[in-house]
Amino acid sequence: MVQRTMTTEEEHALTWARFQEIFLAKYFPRNVKDDMVEEFLKLEQGEDETVKDYEARFARLSRFATHVIDTEERRATRFRNGLRYNIQKFLTVVTLDTYGQVLDKAQRVEKDVETGPIKELVQNTQNPVEPYKTCGKNHRGGRGMQNQLPGNNRAGTTRSQAYALIEKDANASP
Repeated sequence: MVQRTMTTEEEHALTWARFQEIFLAKYFPRNVKDDMVEEFLKLEQGEDETVKDYEARFARLSRFATHVIDTEERRATRFRNGLRYNIQKFLTVVTLDTYGQVLDKAQRVEKDVETGPIKELVQNTQNPVEPYKTCGKNHRGGRGMQNQLPGNNRAGTTRSQAYALIEKDANASP
């Protein structure tokens, strides 16, 4: 194997970008980089993972997918879309254009979800659905759903009223 050494002029002209390119080509094969890109594209915050830990993984893997997040807006959107739903749903109602804004809000929401007023709100709105008395199945609806219950002979019928206007009444009205 013939190894080429750089001339003095080439050594001085070597830029950081060129050094990285040479280094990565030698010690970091293309298939490994492709695997990292794939992992980045599938990246989501785990159930027990904090926003801080998710952000660290995001930052580490995003270096390999710069073509996917080539603008600040795309970077912010990709980060937000990987967050857990219970955090993500609070971020969709506000406009966040930068990665820093999304990260900051996500950390604040996470803190509120874990300890603050949002935790109480979430707990208060999670009412369990009780089994319906007639059929024993879990569903919402109450009296309006009775026509859809099994064994109901009136399924598909509803109470209604019809109004008719006859010619004599129409001529008498102003």
